Amino acid sequence: MNKFLLLAALLAGPGLTQAQSWQWVAAPTGTGNARVFATATDATGATVIAGDFTGTIMLGSTTLTSAGNRDVFVARLTSAGAFTQAVRAGGPDEDYAIDLALDASGTATVLGGFYSATAEFGSTVLTKVGPPGGAEVFVAQLGSAGTWTRAIPGGSGGAAFPSTLALDAAGNAVVAGFFYGPSTTFGPTTLANINTTGANVSAADIFVARLSSAGTWTQAVRGGGNGDDRAEGVALAADGTVVVVGSFRGQTMGLGTFSLVNADPSGQTNDVFVGRLGAAGAWTQAVRAGGAADDQARRLALDAAGNATIVGSFDSPAISFGSFTLTNANAAGTTSDIFAARFTPTGTWSQAVRAGGPGADRALAVAVSANGQATVGGLFASPTASFGNLSLSNADANGFSLDLFVARLNSEGSAWTQAVRAGAGSDEAVVDLALTNSGEATIAGLYLSTTTIGSTTLNSTTATDNTGFVARTTGLPLGVRQAAGTAPLAVYPNPAAAGAATLRLATATSVAQPLVLRDALGRVVRQTTLVAGQQEIQLPTVGLAPGVYLAEAGLSRVQVVVE
Repeated sequence: MNKFLLLAALLAGPGLTQAQSWQWVAAPTGTGNARVFATATDATGATVIAGDFTGTIMLGSTTLTSAGNRDVFVARLTSAGAFTQAVRAGGPDEDYAIDLALDASGTATVLGGFYSATAEFGSTVLTKVGPPGGAEVFVAQLGSAGTWTRAIPGGSGGAAFPSTLALDAAGNAVVAGFFYGPSTTFGPTTLANINTTGANVSAADIFVARLSSAGTWTQAVRGGGNGDDRAEGVALAADGTVVVVGSFRGQTMGLGTFSLVNADPSGQTNDVFVGRLGAAGAWTQAVRAGGAADDQARRLALDAAGNATIVGSFDSPAISFGSFTLTNANAAGTTSDIFAARFTPTGTWSQAVRAGGPGADRALAVAVSANGQATVGGLFASPTASFGNLSLSNADANGFSLDLFVARLNSEGSAWTQAVRAGAGSDEAVVDLALTNSGEATIAGLYLSTTTIGSTTLNSTTATDNTGFVARTTGLPLGVRQAAGTAPLAVYPNPAAAGAATLRLATATSVAQPLVLRDALGRVVRQTTLVAGQQEIQLPTVGLAPGVYLAEAGLSRVQVVVE
């Protein structure tokens, strides 16, 4: 099983579209081929990306050359999208990075897999324990100065494929994925695949493993049934509990004492699963969702209250999340629509929404801001994809090519508030995204052959393989849509000048009402009152940090830029 079969499945096929939707776009250059699978941002808006590459690539002034087939790379960019640092790792065979997380010091924890018999991470050399042709897991740390400080192997003994990583404030990590073969080992713990005989001997089970801040595997658990099961998203809560999402194929899937039953009695299609692990490593919750066709959860993100926003796609004509039922735009169930569903700490579904059109549309990435708004990224093949009352048009009116999208939900998770698209020339997808403090999305993307993102055109060195890029949105800082039928506030000047901005309602207010200015995290930073009969008011901005703010007066609202 090659890891890129999963990527091929993501990219296979059966608003606002102006250039100003994109602040900047950056991509490796050179004669080699680089793919970007993961991205993270720090408090300053600087970005780290990770992926793999062949041949020789250039990232700013740094040149990297692969040791053989595909090597790992990690690169840093400024908040303006300029490369400042890049390093490689790996050996002579296929090695790749699939996910990463940043801590407060700027250290990047990188998750990936290596096929090479030995893989170098600076002065640390990892030796593969498993059989030839199998992959193993690595978790490596890269300091802010660009030096590999640690690399830990895991998933030895079979073929283990990491999917996702989460990091807590203390530096403890949890990784999840799936493994083939009779067993796989993380430190002192060996996990046995339930599929050891018969027709399902080649099926995968899932793994979830914890790595301490000291670099020691402290826990590993498995889950699965008699089909191919994959963990694809993981999140780590402040109390040490872990939420895992993915898909299972087979009649049933076991997560500890929980048994999930596939909606397809034959077990020939995928259903969604969500599981929660306690800090001691026992499964405490497990639920499923799905219908008669293929339905898959791809990623999740937690808000401050522990609610998980889970995104993915569903081919089934209809799919239910508790009391919420979503209907596919294609009643035949031959193409996929997007879903975003909210799962509470108590194990119930509190919201679910869909998006898409008649073509194959998929959500592949999600992040949640401090004010609880989820931002979702992915791809759409539909000629027109609807996100609530927002509509995105594919650059290919026939829907034969994939375009990428970034869309945002309100803080309740019940409605889409914004959506942007990009792409022209071939296939494009968002495979990961992270949010800046102002709420803008930094995306890790892939395209085939050539593409245009905003006003930037990218051309690959290969017409047959996916090529990576990183880009940042502009104009999505708060994700708030004007209430239907409500006249907006006017603001002038904008950006604010001389320490103040003037706000003007469409008509004078008939009753006294508050006027509130919120920052990108939803916090109130200024507040005053419009008295009855007042239509215009001056709002001081002295002392506010540069950025984008939201002014609200009743149901009227407007973005205010402070420079």
